[in-house]
Amino acid sequence: MYFDDKSISLFKANNAYLVPTAYVAEFVSRQIDKFAATPATPGRLDAKGLRQWTIDAMANPGRAYRAGIRLGVGSDSGSLDDAYATARELELYVAQGIPAGEAIKSATVINAQILGLADRLGRIRSGFAADLIAVKGDPLVDISQLRKVIFVMRGGAVKVEAPALPR
Repeated sequence: MYFDDKSISLFKANNAYLVPTAYVAEFVSRQIDKFAATPATPGRLDAKGLRQWTIDAMANPGRAYRAGIRLGVGSDSGSLDDAYATARELELYVAQGIPAGEAIKSATVINAQILGLADRLGRIRSGFAADLIAVKGDPLVDISQLRKVIFVMRGGAVKVEAPALPR
């Protein structure tokens, strides 16, 4: 989350991946008063500092992408009530200037690489796991289409059709 120019150098030098979790920063930004230290507490940001941190953290995916750092996708949501945390994370990537196709690649191909499973996950290809979703529209045109799931396939079999999740 505290991603700066030195971080860029270290990521590049070590051929590392970044999973920036902009979703968490957006979540905190909507509840600054809840998360800010009042009164000031060592190691915790006040409302002004926390607001700036959320702005910077939400900009990190775009900064890293433009610097040539490989991005994975995670939300740190931890909530069973937020089925669209990953979709929102991708929306935040696109809002920071990352092309939709590259954002989707971060959640699929790159995440498989990060996990050391690129030989069987992350692509639609013979011999791969065939875990995927189908959506109503074209997410390359409108990334929010990832919220409009028609079905979920796991291991090549449709497991859930038209999930009854909030849109």
